Amino acid sequence: MEIKMHPMLYTATKAIRSAGNFIATKYDFYNHFTNNSINKNYLINTIKKTAETIMITIIHQSYPNHIVHTINNNINTTNNTTQWIINILDNKINFLKKMPSFSLSIAVRINNNTEIATIYNPINNELFTAARGYGAQLNNYRLRINNNIISDILIISIDINSKNCNNIIKLHKYAINKILKQFINYRCTGSDNLDLAYVAAGRIDCFIRIYINSLNYYAGELLIKEAGGRTANIMKLIHHSNMNIFIAGNQDLVNLLTQYKY
Repeated sequence: MEIKMHPMLYTATKAIRSAGNFIATKYDFYNHFTNNSINKNYLINTIKKTAETIMITIIHQSYPNHIVHTINNNINTTNNTTQWIINILDNKINFLKKMPSFSLSIAVRINNNTEIATIYNPINNELFTAARGYGAQLNNYRLRINNNIISDILIISIDINSKNCNNIIKLHKYAINKILKQFINYRCTGSDNLDLAYVAAGRIDCFIRIYINSLNYYAGELLIKEAGGRTANIMKLIHHSNMNIFIAGNQDLVNLLTQYKY
């Protein structure tokens, strides 16, 4: 059974493409607004609300009894009902600054497991999809992570806006240099969902974040696992505070980073 034939994935794809295509039509329209921050906020909130309505309407046409949440809702993820967790625009700053690195995502959770995942960049028309047990795809081409970490260059995604960014860089740069002795490049598109999708596609080798809200990682996590990669949550003491660190990448690299004694 191909993953594109999965009924929930079909609905998720239809919903995310429709909402994403609407957002894409507004991508150039922003220039008609002034630089006033009130206009910017009004624009982005209106676009997000309309896209959210488009997405929810399509989901409920096929599954009227399913619960749909945005990632900002207070969600009981242990609930056994089917839940659709949607992220309408990640990252809105990139959208406003005319940088084509933003995405929409849908994760379908059943019995506390992510069963369906879609991440869509409407500007580049790249649709990343996954169904548990059926693999991951990019525009209907199967994705498979290369677990060979012997490479001249590693690209690692970190949150450059995090106040703990320097600590994360030092922490993992030391570990990687100690283990692999390889040159490291750091990247951040501004969209965590896109970075996770790029890990599944092999464009980024590893994704590292200190996180508070794990809901935004459900879709990307399934994509990476279905592409043959691994994710891990570890706890580290940073500046006398315990920090939750989410790591995703190829299995060998994640294994090394989680097992290394810092």
